[in-house]
Amino acid sequence: PYSTVSYPVGLRQTLAWVDAIARLAEVPNLLPEDPEVHAAEARIAVLRARLDGRPAYIWHPGEKGLAVARFAEEIGCRPHLIAMTYWMQKMNEHSIAAMIAAGQDYPVIIKGWLDLWESHRDLPHAARPLLFMPKKFWLGELPTVTLNVFYDSLLGLRGLGALLDAVEQTLDTAGARNYRLFDRYVERRYKKVQWAPTSPAGSR
Repeated sequence: PYSTVSYPVGLRQTLAWVDAIARLAEVPNLLPEDPEVHAAEARIAVLRARLDGRPAYIWHPGEKGLAVARFAEEIGCRPHLIAMTYWMQKMNEHSIAAMIAAGQDYPVIIKGWLDLWESHRDLPHAARPLLFMPKKFWLGELPTVTLNVFYDSLLGLRGLGALLDAVEQTLDTAGARNYRLFDRYVERRYKKVQWAPTSPAGSR
């Protein structure tokens, strides 16, 4: 309750969270000089060049989802908030106000999001927007960074490493067949998954 950063997701938010705590505790903040931070900065710089302003859709952005949207912006994406309900806006109004004050005024898409996803089908997989979405809802229309805001490691430097791994793997395997059981179910049931005829090296 004593930090202005609700969830330290991503490098910027982690550094801001630790800095706020260090100032409150009146101790030196040595984290910015840590080798792990420098290594993360280098990985983020590579992703920023690779993504270069590509749109990113954040599904049902609650408090942690808003933090994921800020992370998406940090790695070079333009975040869009998908299916944000009135209840979510009321529950997170203080965080939203702080984000807007910081210049993080992301577009909100209330309806028509499925048509929006499918509108990108003419783009090659390597150019499609990223979709940040819980694992169990993936329909395979866009390169999808799957995460679970309740169970996956998202916070701090450990969470940052896991998120960067997930984004990099998503970019490297976009459009490749994934043999997870639920994905096979979606492919059979909805006939919506577009797979590449061959899978890149390293894909499952």
